[in-house]
Amino acid sequence: MQILRVLSRALPVRKRPTTSVPQQIVLAGRANVSRDRRARGVALLVCIFVMLIVSSLVIFALNMDATEMAITRNTLDLSRALYLADAGIQHALGMVRADRSWRAGFGSPGVEFPPGSGAYYVVTVTDGASGEVIVTSTGDTGGLSKTVRATIAVP
Repeated sequence: MQILRVLSRALPVRKRPTTSVPQQIVLAGRANVSRDRRARGVALLVCIFVMLIVSSLVIFALNMDATEMAITRNTLDLSRALYLADAGIQHALGMVRADRSWRAGFGSPGVEFPPGSGAYYVVTVTDGASGEVIVTSTGDTGGLSKTVRATIAVP
């Protein structure tokens, strides 16, 4: 017991102050809480709005990319069709040089070039005025076609 009395005397016990909080301070604290909640709500709306704008930009960019790919594919197919038609003209020119009376052409389904590609050319050869030969070649690839016409003077 003696030890407890000594310890209790050595350690002072502090009493908590008993002050009452004025009513105005409590109300101001509640106003701050509702102001914080409103600020959080506004921040949420701003975040949703920013996400909407960014999402719209991403969708627009992806759509533009798909459009660019389609344009590139069409340009490539049209270039292939032009080169196929030119290959048909060169093939017919070689046949006319080998046999000046050759007018058979390369009819339907045409000549597949390169073999197995599904791309082909169709060539018609007709006589023109004053001994000329008119060669018309149509290259077709991927559903797109291009036509080239050449007039060849045959001596």
